Amino acid sequence: MKDYLPLISAIIGVLFGGTLQYWLGRHSKKGEGFDKLQSDAYVDFMRGVADVVIAQRYQDSKAETTAKSLMLDAKVRIGIYGAPDIAHGVGDYFEKYGDMSKEEDMKAFVDLMHKMRANVVGSADKADWVALSKILFSKNLNV
Repeated sequence: MKDYLPLISAIIGVLFGGTLQYWLGRHSKKGEGFDKLQSDAYVDFMRGVADVVIAQRYQDSKAETTAKSLMLDAKVRIGIYGAPDIAHGVGDYFEKYGDMSKEEDMKAFVDLMHKMRANVVGSADKADWVALSKILFSKNLNV
């Protein structure tokens, strides 16, 4: 029996290690999939908003309808997959602002995008806010 003890210990160790590795790998994959769903929803939302603004600027009602459909789909996915502060932020934006006609609306939109960036990347600072403002609206709205 003593001769088999190292063999039995090795088999138990391999089985335990393999099971643990499988479980941790599967758990990690679920997290990666969720992160992708979340970031895709954020990006699609931003794309939808940009498409709506462009369609409105060129008075293209068909393109505006398509863009609003994309944006609505993304808003629903943010409601499901988004971080709580992002979901609340999207709701608040459309309740209080909803368009890009005033500088206050644009600042609120940059704030929302800044929150999304912090959620996906892990951090965002004041410099990121200014950069996003310039990327989105070609000017620093923070002055």
